[in-house]
Amino acid sequence: MKRLTKDSWLFKQALAHRGFHNEQLPENSIGAFYNAINREYAIELDVHIISDGHIIVFHDSDVKRMTGMEQKTANLTLEDIGTLKLANTDYHIPLLDEVLEMVDGKVPLLIELKNSHKVGLLEEALVQRLARYNGEFMLQSFNPLRVKWLKKHTPSIIRGQISGLYENSQLKSYQKFILKYMFFNFLSKPDFINYQIEGLKSWRVRLLQRRGMPVISWTAGDKDQYALALSLCDNAVFEGFEL
Repeated sequence: MKRLTKDSWLFKQALAHRGFHNEQLPENSIGAFYNAINREYAIELDVHIISDGHIIVFHDSDVKRMTGMEQKTANLTLEDIGTLKLANTDYHIPLLDEVLEMVDGKVPLLIELKNSHKVGLLEEALVQRLARYNGEFMLQSFNPLRVKWLKKHTPSIIRGQISGLYENSQLKSYQKFILKYMFFNFLSKPDFINYQIEGLKSWRVRLLQRRGMPVISWTAGDKDQYALALSLCDNAVFEGFEL
């Protein structure tokens, strides 16, 4: 069974947020992923399962910000994917299959599972596809029930719990409290924590670190913030600057 060690790529390799993107190469696009590979950055990316069962690489729960179309991501079809362009470029929303074929193990992947459907649907489809992939990868989610599913069904895959301060969340206060302080960890048993940089000094993160839990952080937007994060945890996802 694989487990994290201090020599893991998760701690040693630069982690490019949604690929190494810019105005010409949109986030979570094939171009941004090529750009990360060319710099030997590990790639952090997001996956959803859409209405016809395909897995796409995309962040938001709707596609308006990135495509201008009023549509929930979960309701997309393969036909929709072919017509939508990312951020007024020629890049489309990629299928996970496209990304895996292109990356082909050249750099590791840190894959975030999004919350489009009930727990289990995305997870099962994703791990079946990754079983045929030869490159290095780890999985993570904000949803502790998704992390718990991974623990139960694929314990050999390294899994992470993402969390943060939830300051702008529309969740109820008690939900924010539970998720902010990761009180479901006893069920999901994550192998690592990926915590919002602004909350790295919180008592809960510090307690987990003292107990030996590996912690990385999201998302450094400049070199100063990146340096701060590295002083407080094991690694940091970054964007908007080159290392």
